[in-house]
Amino acid sequence: MKDSKTLTKLLRYSSTAAAVTGVSVVNGQIYYEDFTPDINMQGNNTITRVDVNQDGVDDFEFLLIDSTFSGTIPWGKLQVTGIQPGNDVVGYVTSGYSYVSLLQQSSSVYSSAPFISAGIMAEAPQFGASYPLWNNGVTDGYMGFRIDVNGQSHYGWMRLDVASDAKSAVLKDLAFNGSPGDPIFCGQSMSAEDALGETFIVFHSDQELILEVPSDLLNSEIQVSDGYGRVIHTSHASDKTIRLDWSTRPRGLYVVSLMHSGQIHSRKVMIR
Repeated sequence: MKDSKTLTKLLRYSSTAAAVTGVSVVNGQIYYEDFTPDINMQGNNTITRVDVNQDGVDDFEFLLIDSTFSGTIPWGKLQVTGIQPGNDVVGYVTSGYSYVSLLQQSSSVYSSAPFISAGIMAEAPQFGASYPLWNNGVTDGYMGFRIDVNGQSHYGWMRLDVASDAKSAVLKDLAFNGSPGDPIFCGQSMSAEDALGETFIVFHSDQELILEVPSDLLNSEIQVSDGYGRVIHTSHASDKTIRLDWSTRPRGLYVVSLMHSGQIHSRKVMIR
């Protein structure tokens, strides 16, 4: 269990957006760490531990295996474990095996995501009937996670490269939301300066999802994700007012993201 005082000291960005009728806005305190140099994992039985909020207590452990199967077949495997109670990763269980999900940029990490305490990220050769999504080599893949801070969950992401033979991996950066219970979006790593420009508005009206886009974010890529982090719509912000037909969409939580010049600007909207 983490110390909330330590967490507060590490917060690098805090902003509160204006409330808009019918809109639930993501207000967050985002802690971001860019590992310099990147953390390289290679070698049999290599263990890499990550202290997400730098309070002196490790949160997650990566185990890398570079060995042989049955003494002759080259075998690589990468798996991750949440060390502390309440520390989990986004993943799934199938055929009795636990696997870590490979998330896309701008996917949301939130309470409704499926979490597991430990799982396989990649394995080569691919044994069994169900294969991890990180196999065959991944560049800039996102792993969603949550950590426990005084009994409350904080959601975050880590960005990694994984080799095609699953015998090496690189941990590049991570971020988590310092506001307990609030979501974060894979790739979200805004500074205070970035936050000042994030003024776009999202609301639901008369079966439409409406985006009001500021001039400096025109031509951004638009992505809309559901509450499980699945991208269900993509387009481009070609006008200051974007109207999306939402008449056939179910009620629930949606996350609208604008990706522009390497930054992700996101809003959460609850359609009731």
